[in-house]
Order: sequence, then C-alpha cells, then structure tokens
Amino acid sequence: MDIDTKNQISVIIRKVTERSNLTQAESELVFQNLERDDTDGFLFYAFLAALKTKGMTSDELAGFCNASARFISPVKINVDPNDIIDVSGTGGDTLKTLNTSTAAAFILASADIHVAKQAFLAVTGVTGSADLIQRLGADPLALSQKGPDSVKEVFERVGMVLYHANSLCDPESRKGYFKFWLEHVTKSGMPFVTAYHLAANAYSAIPMKRRVYGVFSENYLQPLAELFQKLNYEKGIVCHGVDGLDEFSNVGDTIIVEFTKNNLRRYTVTPEEMGVRRAKPEEIISHDTENNVRDFLRIIWGLDNSAKKDLALVNAAAGFYIMEKVKTLKEGVELAQSLLSSGKVKQKLEQYISSCGDVEKLKKEMKSAGVL
Repeated sequence: MDIDTKNQISVIIRKVTERSNLTQAESELVFQNLERDDTDGFLFYAFLAALKTKGMTSDELAGFCNASARFISPVKINVDPNDIIDVSGTGGDTLKTLNTSTAAAFILASADIHVAKQAFLAVTGVTGSADLIQRLGADPLALSQKGPDSVKEVFERVGMVLYHANSLCDPESRKGYFKFWLEHVTKSGMPFVTAYHLAANAYSAIPMKRRVYGVFSENYLQPLAELFQKLNYEKGIVCHGVDGLDEFSNVGDTIIVEFTKNNLRRYTVTPEEMGVRRAKPEEIISHDTENNVRDFLRIIWGLDNSAKKDLALVNAAAGFYIMEKVKTLKEGVELAQSLLSSGKVKQKLEQYISSCGDVEKLKKEMKSAGVL
C-alpha cells in the first residue's frame, strides 16, 4: 500500500471514530485496499471496530459490496436477472436450526424458479450450507474455485446452483482478498458484528434482482433493505425472527422489511397467519451435523411432518412471494407443501447431485436417513 493511500485511509478511519458516516466511495476505497494489502490487519481491525461503534449505514455496506465486486469474477448467465433469486442471509442466529435456507432453495428450484444460492462452511451455526451439500456429494467451494464457467454450466443445466462467491476470485486475488477474508475474519473470533457478518452474502456474482435475506438482529433490517435498493434490486424481503432466528420463524413473530426499488414497508407476520402451527424453540433446534443431514433429507423426501419442516415451508413461501408465484405467504406455504408431497423437490436434489457431485455419497446419506 503506497503512502498516499495509507494516509487517505487513516483520514477516513479518523472520520468514522468521530461518528461521521462514510460515502460509498470512501467505504469502497478502505475495504478494497485493506483487504488486498493490510496483511498485518492493524488498520483493518481499527476500521471495523470504528464502524461497529458508530453503526453501519447502507452506504458503507454498499461500499463493502462494491469492493468485493472488484475481486470476485462475475458469472455471466443467459437468464433474466428478474427470474433469479437467492435466499442466503447473514447467519448468526441464536437458535441453531437445520439448514433452512438450503431446504427452501431446493423447494423453490423444484417449481422451476432459478436459484443461485450462496453456500459456505459453518461459521456461527452447526452445519453450513456447504457442509451439508458436501455430505450429500457436491462441493460448492470446489465448484466455485474452478471458475465462473463451471458455476454457469451447472446453473444453466439444472436451473440452480450452490456456490461461494468469494471463491470466484482469480488465483492472484485469492492470495490476498480471499485468504485475508478467511484468516482475519472467519478465524479471528472477532467479538463484534462487522460488515462481513452483515453483507458477505449480499453481493451476488450472478446477476439477480430479487432476494430474501435473513438477518440475526432487528437492528439491521432497514440498513440491509436500503443496501439492496442501492445494489439495484427490484424486489425483496429482509427478515428477522424475533426468537433469535436469521430467517422466517414458526416459533414466534417474524419482522419483515419488504423493499422495492423506491419503497420500504415494515410489518410483522405470525406463524398462524402463514398457515403453520406455532412451535416451541426446542422443536426446531439443531443438535449436530448428523441430525441436520437426516432432517434435511427427510424433509426433502416429504417424510417429515415436524416443526422443522414447517420452518422450511415458511422460508420457501417467502421466496415464492417475492418471485410473485403467490399473492400471500400462506399460499406460498401451501405451494411448498404440495411440491414436497409430489416428489418434485427430491427429484431436484437428485438432479443437482447427479449434475455436479457424487451420487454414491447421496445414496449413502439417504440410507442413513431412512429415505432409501
């Protein structure tokens, strides 16, 4: 990092410590340069701590996403961005649940909705999306490291893909940005919320205009909804389950900020309004990876009628609503249930693993879960 850039960053960090908000350009400049060149991490940690203390704005988060875009290779696809959705969120829920967004992704894809689902290893939960899919025979990180063309091929052939945007860095960038991201953020055990916790999945390497994004705290609902507006999304939902869930909840109320390009609407829904039973927290808690894999497969195969299945249903319903396949969340739950009952969801999972993974691994886990 040259001395002029270092001085610019020092001025910007001082601005944050004085509780002044940054522009998108200032935030982008800091993230871009520190992620690439600050190998010791001193300025990086000072900047993140100052942002946390002040409170992060949507402009500052947009700057973070813009910096990510400079390192991550885009995936150029032949699908209308309005026909694609991601249901990834922040993670960090206090109630550790099964891989709800991954189940919702396969339910949505079984209805011929294009799903580009970001997937990573567990950071705050028991089993991350990537951990789960690896157990079932496919590897989102390895697929992504092969490059954008590999991700594109699976996406266009199957109609969905699980991938890791940060693994799409070119080899030279991966030595800095990607390695830095893993070592200085994921492994640091940083005891406060950062832009990485909030927006690591907000930037999509696959162009899209619709999102459902769960967040672990009500405090960040509006900044994240405003972030998606600044990233030129057409329609979406940012949600928080008041029981500590970073997703739609079936154990209590879900607070929603629904956004379009120019408007925000905040409201609350109950499990009953969505057409599912109000569950107890202990009914949806995940205990370990083995149970997560079993529960996931039994839900996908339509053999589970527990509260965990209802949790998957309400989160899939949000995707159907945002993609305008239904008019209400309750209708979305009914559609999700019909797809599970029809066998279309399990067929989509089998198709996905056959396309880019090891079917024998899937069969092994199916036998263990009692679905084969």
